Amino acid sequence: MVSYRHALWTPGACFFAWLILSIFVLDWAKFGISGFEATALMKPEYAPLDGRRLMWHIDRGWGSLYSWWQVLLLTFRYVYKTIRARERPIKWEGPGLLWVYQAFSSFLFYAAVPLSGLSMEPTDALQLSKRPITITGTNQSTFDMQPSNTLPELASYRWRQGRPTTPEGPAILYAPDGTPDVSSTFYEDIIQSDYQSRLLNNSSALNRTITFFSGPEVSERAHGRAWGMLTDISCMPVHPYKDLQLLNVTAINNWTSPLWTTTSKDYADGNSSPYSSSGVQPLHFEFGQGLGLTYQYLMASDLDIINGGVRYTNETQLPILGAVELVMWQSFDKKSGNIPDETFKNLPSHPLIESSFLSLDNNTYLGCGVRCSVTSTVGAATISAVTNTFKDFKKQEAKAFGNNFGAILITSYSGVVALQSLVFSAFTTVYLGYMGHPRCDSVSITCNGWFGANLATNGVPEFTPIEKAPPGSETEYIGGNIQYPTISPERMNLAMYKLFGEVSIATMATGPGDWTSTPNATFDLGLFGLEPANDITQGRVSFRVVLAVLILWAVITVLPQLLLPGFLLGRRWGEVLDGITMFRFGAEWGKQVHGLQSTELDGPGTASLNEIPGMIGDMKAGEAGTGFVGLSRDKAELRRVYSYAR
Repeated sequence: MVSYRHALWTPGACFFAWLILSIFVLDWAKFGISGFEATALMKPEYAPLDGRRLMWHIDRGWGSLYSWWQVLLLTFRYVYKTIRARERPIKWEGPGLLWVYQAFSSFLFYAAVPLSGLSMEPTDALQLSKRPITITGTNQSTFDMQPSNTLPELASYRWRQGRPTTPEGPAILYAPDGTPDVSSTFYEDIIQSDYQSRLLNNSSALNRTITFFSGPEVSERAHGRAWGMLTDISCMPVHPYKDLQLLNVTAINNWTSPLWTTTSKDYADGNSSPYSSSGVQPLHFEFGQGLGLTYQYLMASDLDIINGGVRYTNETQLPILGAVELVMWQSFDKKSGNIPDETFKNLPSHPLIESSFLSLDNNTYLGCGVRCSVTSTVGAATISAVTNTFKDFKKQEAKAFGNNFGAILITSYSGVVALQSLVFSAFTTVYLGYMGHPRCDSVSITCNGWFGANLATNGVPEFTPIEKAPPGSETEYIGGNIQYPTISPERMNLAMYKLFGEVSIATMATGPGDWTSTPNATFDLGLFGLEPANDITQGRVSFRVVLAVLILWAVITVLPQLLLPGFLLGRRWGEVLDGITMFRFGAEWGKQVHGLQSTELDGPGTASLNEIPGMIGDMKAGEAGTGFVGLSRDKAELRRVYSYAR
């Protein structure tokens, strides 16, 4: 977790300050409730009806666990006796409603304070710093020094490992500013979500654009302003005959392109020129057999891959727009005893699948298409280590790097070409700009794009059981082979998303080595690290529970004082006597109390009370029924108004 340091209060200080404060808060709350109690006891309509119930108010018993336990036992006893006695009335021996109300108020607050401590938990975190970090990836000056034919190989290697599509170590792909809940695996999360959605809808009417920023590879999490690549990518499964724009396909062995001269006829005639000059045009056909399936695929890009192609060193060409299209055909080689899996059996009912018969091997193939539209550019953006997002992107071209053509091989030309060209090379293993055979030999089983897509999407091979062949088969038994699963249109689309992500990562990963970047008067780029800090996270109890309890406590505590007459502005003489004071009162002034000759406070029979220091008479002179006996610091006189509350 990344947090900000507050100028005055750190999370740790806030947590321990509340921990210490909560010790005193309980007593302060009890003091406030006792004031309400003192006022209520002076009003006949709220005061206890007899001395026994009055004694429950001694020593603030409504705020102690022991008193709550006593009342709970009395309640059980009362219920038990009521059930046993049936018709005979049972007297309640517990406190009155005033005490119950105060006990409930105390219980709510006593519960809220401990719960508030459980609603937050101190934890270790990170905070932004101004410490420049080590950058291991490329920068604006070294970006174009990378050999374009090296990047597809690096990306293809990572793609085939089937790992989450995210950079190595602390480097990440950044989401646009405002994107909620961005994790360090943001891109992988989105493409997996897209994959699951397409499985539920058979890829119908689903099209989304993913925007992300790939900054340089770093040694630790970073924030600041970085130079990198901004990419918008949208891939979706399509019908191989109806929805492609770079390819015109009418059958597995009949296709052309509106942009390029190579056609299916070049391959059907056995002409070797398409393979020997595969790096000239961004259109490639491949076929193969092994690991259970026979396959054919056709891929095309819309950008030229000869003469250096389109690059990121010319700002007038930025952003670079384009597309890549793929048609994948799959079939099971029944002659070798392979058994079609469940995915292959279900493909004919898929709306984006087309079947085509190939007389060359007497097999029926099932084909699907994938079209990816991409926009890419390079420039500077502000990246956040807190939200994993970027903002304020400004286009900035890469520094051009001059080639010495006489000193280097054509296969290692420096200069990063357009993203879609790199993806084309990574999938087909074609050397960009090189008139020669692809890296992947035609007899290789695992080097091809079909097998790579299977690995990238975690295709799990299985060993098919040996069983009797159905009637009419060329072999007696079938099975007993290791087979990789059929790739559905949704999985093929996911594989292309992952390949685009890996290529974007690779372009920013290979750099000059250890270097730092700090802004100055003419240079606004700079990346900084994080440092350890403390933070408070959500505890075992939700803060909403604590807030609800506190609101309930405030309502039942404040509303009676506002709504009941005489509480808000009413006068009280003093707090309720505690047990020790009551004992001293009875022991030291028993003679004067027994000397009372009248129960009327305004009568002459109460003259003996004048001898007791601190005794007071009625609250308002001349009003009968308002008299009360309490304690004050001054000696009481009859018919004197007292408002002092000690």
